[in-house]
Amino acid sequence: MEDSVNQWESNIYSKGKQLNRYTWGEVYYYANRYFFPQISRNEDINVLELGSGTGNNLIFFAELGMNVYGIEGSSTACAHAQNKIAKYPNIKSKIICGNFCSHPLPFENNSLDLILDRGALTHNFSKEIKNVLTEAYRVLKPGGLFFSIHFFSDKDSRFGKGIEVDYNTFKDTGGKTFEGVPQVHFSNLEEIYELYDGFTFELIEEKSVKRYRPYEGEDSASFDIVAMKPYE
Repeated sequence: MEDSVNQWESNIYSKGKQLNRYTWGEVYYYANRYFFPQISRNEDINVLELGSGTGNNLIFFAELGMNVYGIEGSSTACAHAQNKIAKYPNIKSKIICGNFCSHPLPFENNSLDLILDRGALTHNFSKEIKNVLTEAYRVLKPGGLFFSIHFFSDKDSRFGKGIEVDYNTFKDTGGKTFEGVPQVHFSNLEEIYELYDGFTFELIEEKSVKRYRPYEGEDSASFDIVAMKPYE
């Protein structure tokens, strides 16, 4: 797994790729649809992003006065994120440069309101994914939410291509959209129910995209998931 983390630094961020400035649209949508209606703005709200990249998703929550935390393996991306978050001195924040799969998440039980995964968890092995979700369940407050956006489906056109390195997990799948990234885990509905054991679901949505230009033949399929830790 450490090799995978290093690939994000050496192949992507250190080369100036994916240095995103703006929050992904799905993050806006799901936060407004599922997260904001259930919280009080007077509370101390804690948001964690796994694979937080350059912090472009976290700044959305920081601007609203929420405490934000990120775990990211690329030192280049961490530096960008820290610079962005430093503009919000009135909140609690921390960018942890490390592998979110390597150790227990560094948070107390029942301490987080939202955990966000935007295209990070899917680039790990099945056992690691399950371990992270078990940890997520531990650290979320009852009623806390887990967003997983772009968790790849086995209906994706790249599924089964390249080298299989784990169950439904492939590397060197070819094409441009996965160029430079490590392995990709492709899931299905049955596995999602197993991975999210204990959670309840607000949303499971499988999206398919037919690509013509510029990535002809790289048709994409992925899940968006909103899961909740039940109230005790």
